[in-house]
Amino acid sequence: MIKQFPIFLLAAVAILLLLGSYSASAAIPCPSGAICDDFESQTSSSPSGQWTVLSPDCSGTGTIEIDSTFAYSGNKSLKVNGGGGFCNHVFAQLAGVDTMPGDDLYVRFWIYHDTPLPGGHTAFLTMQDENDGGKDLRMGGQNSVLQWNREADDATIPVQSPAGTSLVPALPVNQWNCLEIYVDQANGELQVWLDEVELEGMKRDNTPTADIDSQWASGWIPDISNLRLGWEDYGGGPDTLWFDDVIVDTTAIGCESEPVTPTATITPGGPTLTPTNTPMPTAIPSVDMHIEAYVSKQIDAQTNGVREMTVNIRAINDSAAPYSNITARIWFDFSELGGTGSIGSNANYTGCQGGGTNGTLTGPIASTVPDVVYFEIDYASVPGSNYCDGQFRVFKSNFQPPFNDDSNDWSLIGMSEGNYETTERVTLYMDGALVYGNEPDGLAPAITETPTIQPTDTATPTPTATPDDLPLTVGLRQQQSAPAPYLLIALFAVCLVGGVVVAQRR
Repeated sequence: MIKQFPIFLLAAVAILLLLGSYSASAAIPCPSGAICDDFESQTSSSPSGQWTVLSPDCSGTGTIEIDSTFAYSGNKSLKVNGGGGFCNHVFAQLAGVDTMPGDDLYVRFWIYHDTPLPGGHTAFLTMQDENDGGKDLRMGGQNSVLQWNREADDATIPVQSPAGTSLVPALPVNQWNCLEIYVDQANGELQVWLDEVELEGMKRDNTPTADIDSQWASGWIPDISNLRLGWEDYGGGPDTLWFDDVIVDTTAIGCESEPVTPTATITPGGPTLTPTNTPMPTAIPSVDMHIEAYVSKQIDAQTNGVREMTVNIRAINDSAAPYSNITARIWFDFSELGGTGSIGSNANYTGCQGGGTNGTLTGPIASTVPDVVYFEIDYASVPGSNYCDGQFRVFKSNFQPPFNDDSNDWSLIGMSEGNYETTERVTLYMDGALVYGNEPDGLAPAITETPTIQPTDTATPTPTATPDDLPLTVGLRQQQSAPAPYLLIALFAVCLVGGVVVAQRR
């Protein structure tokens, strides 16, 4: 027995070392000088360390937690329970982004969510831009696909036209997706990669491209001071999201491995899992139009306050084909005047060039957002390759200042005074469906038809589970799958020891 002990002990140690070399919670590779977090060092359900949970402006039902049951790698991830409605937003802000050297900023993370992007405007990533008055550069969705959005003037990439939104995909649900973004803070350029495929429809450079970045004002040079991951809804609805393996660097990062679709082993008494159906949104009418507008203000000489405003809009048909039943909406907030009771308005003209039908002005009309109202100009027809004008006055009924604080009027934010300029804050509709522009934050989507639910064509051999039903080990990187070579070596060592023992006993 004395001769057998050292051999058996050495074999046992070898087996433990081999098996110990496989770890499901190995830290992600972190480039030198980068900011990295895989959340494995978090010790409680509340994010801490380099993460701060916040709800800018107002707070509601949205929450953020460290999830120890579901992750892309290891055992932990950042879980966002995003509520519907603006004040139910919530974000986790990463420290140190403002200290990154140079002008090149890359952000890479894995994201999982369980609800398709809605038709309304949402955001799951924001970055404060110090060169834009501290307003946010936002990434999220609108019209059910991914987009960039600038808080200061609500400009988007791509343009929210049918041609623009057709150039970018939705963010796939019920699977881990690798997203990487690039912000060139010296030249104002943006790039996005989804699972290492560049999204040309979300690219911003110094050469404006129709339906992509043509409405993003020239001269934009950002100065990014932070990074926030979470959920903010301006009229789309709630979502539950998970973030993992976050890296911020000054050079391109990449995804390191293919996305992993979590699966679960169904045990007796466990939940019944069914394949996920993907809602298909109702088709948006194809309309190639945009809005140009400006506002002029009459100032009272004695009080220096605004006595009245004249709004000029131009609905421009970029297509050779005529359009029918087009409506433009201009959005205001008169809450500082106690509502619309003291407001007067009249249309100076609402005519069309090239034989179109003159429009009619109605309003102010209450919206679904408290205090937000709109004036509406209806055009029965808009001629091809031409435009329809609209000019109307808005004033206080007694013509006494102060009249209106236009800093909270959605359509007037960023609007030119005296010259026609493109704006997305005046919206266009065809037959009641939004076809151009961005509605005010918090407004219900213009298209309210129930989406047609169609099951996906690809069969799923193993049913997809919701994250809360998954065992602890799901969602591991592919290179961390079961260590078959190690097990074979260990088995060989056991057999060798057994053979030595049997031989010595003989």
